[in-house]
Amino acid sequence: TALFAAATYDTGDIICQSSTSIHYPVKIADAIRINNENYIKASLEVAGMISSGEPIPAKAQQEEAATYSLWRDEEDYHINWQQDAERIRRQIDATGYPYKHSFCMADGKKIRIVEAEIVKDLHIENRDAGKFIFVEEGNPVVVCGKGLLKITNAIFDDNKESFLPVKKFRTRLL
Repeated sequence: TALFAAATYDTGDIICQSSTSIHYPVKIADAIRINNENYIKASLEVAGMISSGEPIPAKAQQEEAATYSLWRDEEDYHINWQQDAERIRRQIDATGYPYKHSFCMADGKKIRIVEAEIVKDLHIENRDAGKFIFVEEGNPVVVCGKGLLKITNAIFDDNKESFLPVKKFRTRLL
């Protein structure tokens, strides 16, 4: 949305809009790339209006249709393994490059999860979210509040070295 500046956050009159439907699964970098085309399209439309000298339209926003997103801080990147695997994977995809990647702690070290995939769930009697149940070719399968998630790419936060293949099976991610 291209809009006129206003005294309060994102409340100015609308000049023009461009949109593209994006459906999950999609990683944040791809969604940003897709949406950048909308920024370009709206910018060119406004530039064309200015260069032609035509009046720039102004349509009042409908406050009841407005949506807002809060800023993120480091705690928003922290994975809660009590959540279901689908929700965690979506968080991982939404906080990846160009952002910092979601993280968890393992043996006192911060691990950034770059990629993960859903694995068929099993009946687990003592479902302790965050524990590894399997390690498949060095990739841990983590028990979630509901479902299982296989970590396929992860790095240590401090030195950016790969966390994989995991060195220790008896690991709890916090």
